Amino acid sequence: LKSFRIDLIKRKDFKGNMETTIIEFKSSNEAQDKKITEEQLHLYALGHKELTGEKADYIRIYILQDKENDKESNKGIPKKLDDNHLIAIEKKIRNVVTDIRNKNFDRICKYSICKECDQKALCSGFLKSKADKTK
Repeated sequence: LKSFRIDLIKRKDFKGNMETTIIEFKSSNEAQDKKITEEQLHLYALGHKELTGEKADYIRIYILQDKENDKESNKGIPKKLDDNHLIAIEKKIRNVVTDIRNKNFDRICKYSICKECDQKALCSGFLKSKADKTK
């Protein structure tokens, strides 16, 4: 299983104002769907709030330079984090926990999702999704 941790928490902006930004660094080789990374950052923000009592102000994704293709880094634009993001991710976590406790493990069978799953070697849904992709 993968373990996750916050890459960087920045406490001040460039003008010296106090604000908290949770930052995730990705190489262009490991870049995943932006929506998934934002959801990951919302999860980190919820954990940060639970551990520190502080709500982060922003999330930000940096895509680091790809030396092979000599692309410039994508420093991303900070996205404002609001209470609705934290409420939504907490609700999603509670729903997943409920599904696990109730042994509700529906297969997704969608190759774009299944190819990244840690359990694909155990799941016949991955093989089905892979076959469907080739059609």
